[in-house]
Amino acid sequence: MSAIDSRLIPIDFIDEPEIPMRSQMDAETLTELVDSIKTHGIIEPIILRPKGTRFEIVAGHRRFLASKRALLSEIPAIIRSLGDVEAELLKFAENFAREDADPLAQAQAFSRLAVVTGLAPGPLAEKLGISESFFRSRVALLLYQEDVKHALAQKLIPLSVAKLLSQITDDSVRLDYLQNVIANGATSYTVAIWVMDWQRLKGYRPAAETIELAPLSEDQIKAILAQHPNCDFCAQTLYEKRRVMMIICGPCWELWNQQVIETKARKIVEMGSSALSPVVPFVKNTVVSPT
Repeated sequence: MSAIDSRLIPIDFIDEPEIPMRSQMDAETLTELVDSIKTHGIIEPIILRPKGTRFEIVAGHRRFLASKRALLSEIPAIIRSLGDVEAELLKFAENFAREDADPLAQAQAFSRLAVVTGLAPGPLAEKLGISESFFRSRVALLLYQEDVKHALAQKLIPLSVAKLLSQITDDSVRLDYLQNVIANGATSYTVAIWVMDWQRLKGYRPAAETIELAPLSEDQIKAILAQHPNCDFCAQTLYEKRRVMMIICGPCWELWNQQVIETKARKIVEMGSSALSPVVPFVKNTVVSPT
């Protein structure tokens, strides 16, 4: 077991962590912590590890910064003789449970842990108590474009929007969309449409859907069709990977929609399949004459 020592340590002898879990500190929250320290002092000691004649912060980085701003000369600390692996794991455990943990800082921590421990993503994720998919998705943030990472680190955009914008490899287009989100706001759904529109203009085509030919029961077929709406033109089942986004204005939609309704209903009646349950109620309420 690691040796543990608790005492007051001069702040001037303490170094910040090489890669902090939080790349950004909320100024308002930090100010509140400074005021609390001035009134009540340090309630929970920080955790340090010896580094030569100095000490490195393992846990309590924010408390350390607030103590410096509160002009404390010393801070209560628990000194633990930790190796690099133990220190990084403890640093992760201290910060990961916090809801406001910085995703990019988490990504850096995961990447550093992989280097320090030498473990593959699967075993390391298991050791940390998280899923491998979550581990990989966080590390993938480090590959995002610098403009997207900067906006994410500054909390100018949510993670969901960052993931979408990172798919746009055209720098000028991505920057225009990014500035639009920052200036005017946009939901993930809206940004997803922008991305699909950019893909369409770039000639992107979705891959063909692979469908297993194993026998399916009637109930299974209905369940599949219920999750895959029919094409508005041919009424055939439309699978997820074959959907294409159309951009159309309101007036054109109104003119075009009625024609589509009539065409789709006629096609469904011609097909004569009772398995098309998602559109059956619609067909029953539509007057059509099969030709």
